[in-house]
Amino acid sequence: MKLLRTILLVFLVAGLVFLHPSTGSVQLVRIDKGTPGLEEIFKARDMEVVQELATCYLGRLDREDVLALRTSGVAVTILDRDAADRIYLLVRSESARTTVDLRKRGRVVSLEPRTFLFWTGAGDPSAALPSGLPRKRLPASSIVPYLRAYPAAPAAARAAVRDPRVGAIVDQVSRDNLKALIKTLQDFQTRRTGTAGCDAAAAFIHDYFHMNGVEAEVQEYPTGGDAETVVGELRGSAFPDDIVIVCAHFDSTSTEPETLAPGADDNASGVAAVMEAARILVRYPTDYTVRFLAFSGEEQGLYGSEAYARAAKAANERIVGVVNMDMIAYADAMPEDLEIFVNRASSWMGNRLFQDAAEYADLTVRTRIDPSMVYSDHASFWDHGYPALLAIEDEPLQNPYYHKTGDTVDTLNLDFCAQAAKAALATVAVLAQPAGFGPPPPVRLEARSSFFSSLLGTRKNIYLSWMPQSNVVGYNIYRTDIPHNDQEKLNDGPVTEVKYADRGVASGMGHYYVITAVGQDGVESNFSRQVEVPPVPPRQGAK
Repeated sequence: MKLLRTILLVFLVAGLVFLHPSTGSVQLVRIDKGTPGLEEIFKARDMEVVQELATCYLGRLDREDVLALRTSGVAVTILDRDAADRIYLLVRSESARTTVDLRKRGRVVSLEPRTFLFWTGAGDPSAALPSGLPRKRLPASSIVPYLRAYPAAPAAARAAVRDPRVGAIVDQVSRDNLKALIKTLQDFQTRRTGTAGCDAAAAFIHDYFHMNGVEAEVQEYPTGGDAETVVGELRGSAFPDDIVIVCAHFDSTSTEPETLAPGADDNASGVAAVMEAARILVRYPTDYTVRFLAFSGEEQGLYGSEAYARAAKAANERIVGVVNMDMIAYADAMPEDLEIFVNRASSWMGNRLFQDAAEYADLTVRTRIDPSMVYSDHASFWDHGYPALLAIEDEPLQNPYYHKTGDTVDTLNLDFCAQAAKAALATVAVLAQPAGFGPPPPVRLEARSSFFSSLLGTRKNIYLSWMPQSNVVGYNIYRTDIPHNDQEKLNDGPVTEVKYADRGVASGMGHYYVITAVGQDGVESNFSRQVEVPPVPPRQGAK
């Protein structure tokens, strides 16, 4: 009888475990957007949310996290109950036939129109996907530290104030140079990651940087078919630890990827624009460091850029912004416009390039906030909290030679390519700040704030301070609600002290400040490094 009771107890415990699995088990879930304060819930519970899309987040959560979200009224759908060591891919498919084929190769879940989650029973599911199908691996680390509440739409950007130094830089872009670079890259026959052609292309890009006076190296990554990244750098004179990146992927694919993948539009066009930017900017010193990156492994799942961005975050690198160009030379009809994709945290970059394209290039730009557009190298930087944009000719793509052996330079519109390259270079130059003729920009700008209640609601006082400079008559103070855009001068005459109080500012939104120094001859310096004063959290403002 004692033995029988023991057996019954074992079965009872086993049944309870089956009905109530351990709270430590990790599930992959879809978390619908729309609940106010959702990002704060993530942060309060330190949830492992790994991907943002347009309509939802994806997370690896335990049962208690799922229960906490549902208790807060958040719609949560369990996609896979055993997600601890699984590799998942986001896949973009335009074809119902492709979707049916994917279901034969592994597990498929539709997340949004044209956006699917794909995985297999074990190992890396990339090998099960058809060559050339856009894909991105779900990050291994949480994006929650980088999430915050954003306005529903960015503020409208004003027209850019033309900087003659930027104009002089942009005017150096050569259509013939771009064509020659695209042709050379195309003539490697294939640049599929891991092939001899890809290695030769990496050496060509490296040597081009070096020949033009840009410090360069090739970094190798043992994942994703031995992906390589070519890195060129021009070190900034005032803020060398702050980095502006312009990048593109140089690997290619086609229906015959091992032998013939010329990839003129995808993406020799973007790489040529990066190389042309390096050739030009080497003659124009800038306050910020400019880094020129050419990635491989993009077609296999952003391997090169993911490894690079992960290493940058681990090193606590200060990346101001990333301009990624992917397919900028095919025009199905002229005049062709340039599509710019950003996530909410990068929306200011879309504003910036919109203004710069209008001022420095004969080009119309359409900007979209779409965190589901994750199939190029900008998305690797999004995953690690860096602002980045994608510049691309069309979405959906109209190039009939996309990922085919016919993607050659003779199918391209080099006038459109040159205008796209000019717009991107203008934004890089504006952010990096060509060295000026006035005093050096002020350094060590700091901000602190306090808040108070008034008849107008909760307001902020913001106190700025910075290091003094010699041989200047004072400083000018600028404020904006959009990072690196639309700076508005606050003072009437130069401030002679090295401090400034901006009083009674609206508390519910973030503000950004830069300052300049005014020389004895009245010439103004470039901007200082930007500082952010975040909005007052509602729970504080309610006090």
